[in-house]
Amino acid sequence: MSGSKKCWDYRVKHNPLVTALFLTLGFTLSFLSDLDCFFIEVDIGSVPHNSFFSTPSLGFGLWSFEDPEVRGRCITPLFVESIGGLTTSDQLYANAWSNGDIYWTIARIISACGLCVGFSAMTFVWVCICIDSKGLQQLQITILIATVALGCEGTKFGLFFETTPCTSKNFWEYYDPDGLEIYHQAAACSLSRGTYMSTASLVFYSLCITYLLLVRFRPSYQHLSMEDGFDYDDVTLPSFLGSIGKSVNSKFSKASHTSSSINSRVSSTGTPSTNSVSDQSETSAMTRRASNGNQRRLSLNGLPAIRE
Repeated sequence: MSGSKKCWDYRVKHNPLVTALFLTLGFTLSFLSDLDCFFIEVDIGSVPHNSFFSTPSLGFGLWSFEDPEVRGRCITPLFVESIGGLTTSDQLYANAWSNGDIYWTIARIISACGLCVGFSAMTFVWVCICIDSKGLQQLQITILIATVALGCEGTKFGLFFETTPCTSKNFWEYYDPDGLEIYHQAAACSLSRGTYMSTASLVFYSLCITYLLLVRFRPSYQHLSMEDGFDYDDVTLPSFLGSIGKSVNSKFSKASHTSSSINSRVSSTGTPSTNSVSDQSETSAMTRRASNGNQRRLSLNGLPAIRE
């Protein structure tokens, strides 16, 4: 059938290396974003008087924050724990998990869970590649694990913008012209190096899931026959075999009808004529051809041939 293919006519062939590449990049970028001290850049709006740094903006991450003296460089987690927090009154970095900020604590836990799930998905696919394991079950497991990793990464991304340095109205302090202490909310929290890596991780996880869903629901049906060495199509093959079966069955029915007619003439006359003998030979040949056709059709369908 001639004509250009529509977009929904195209099918996707599964390449496990593509899946492994997407998952590896997604996990690696997620891991780097978790460790980065520049996940979010907070614009304080003024130099805070209740902090040890004297800059109007600062980058901070899940477990560390930016060195105020050297922009872009991270302070080591051990030193961060000794400092305690971003201001003189908070303890956001004093503990590795719980720090009094519910959004920050949940983001840390979900981040760790996302890393574990992403690593599991990546390892599972690479192991399947190494042992040459294929099948629908492996595909479905990979889709499920990658979806969980995507959800964890997206949740971490969203929750961290709700943390205290970005939303609290009583976190940052400055002095007004009259010398009064005034607490205020940060002017803005914007994307930074860590969030860019997290976004890239979300993109690669999404590409992996989309690719696997296309493989699952729009698979490529071209396969290579190991015995005969030719490509066949799983979609058109059943209809093709069905047409062969109908043709063989019609020939078999015709042969049976001819044989019945010959037998009835023989029984009525008592002596088979020359034409009857030739008809019988032709009928026998047609019957054998029909039987052979049925045997070939069963072999193509993967069924064992019936030996008479």
